[in-house]
Amino acid sequence: MSIAHYAMKKDLAKLLPIRVVDTFKTLFDLKVIKIYDPDFESNDDDMIGKICLLHSDIKIIIRFSFQRSTLTALLAKVYSDPSMHKHEAAAEDAVCEIVNIVCMRLKSQLNEDGYAFEIDLPTIDCDFRKNKDEDETLLNINFMLDKGSFLIELDIEDQIKEKAI
Repeated sequence: MSIAHYAMKKDLAKLLPIRVVDTFKTLFDLKVIKIYDPDFESNDDDMIGKICLLHSDIKIIIRFSFQRSTLTALLAKVYSDPSMHKHEAAAEDAVCEIVNIVCMRLKSQLNEDGYAFEIDLPTIDCDFRKNKDEDETLLNINFMLDKGSFLIELDIEDQIKEKAI
């Protein structure tokens, strides 16, 4: 890992949890706590939202992995109709909205600090990466709520520049 990537990873490890806590307080009036849980892994029933931040030669991939029980509890805070608490489209929309708001706040902070990041639209990601290899650029941050937990997985890559043929 380059020195620039190491410095970026260190900044993100500090800034991302702050943005997550702020967003959950604002959107859901919930207290979110950053925890250390090296055994937490996404599974094939989790809903995963993905977004990319791009800056010159750096690509940051951020994936939020929510347990279904956590999503149900979050949707119950938003929708009074119980049928919406487990509605697939509502869950997908909620995940993408959370990912978008947290990462837009993160992008704004990084750009205030001198970067010039652009951001993609969030998507639902079906790759839950079970038994992934250790990677020094990968950063996992776990969070706990009153009802459930979720994982944010952050990866820093060199952005491949396409050459004109």
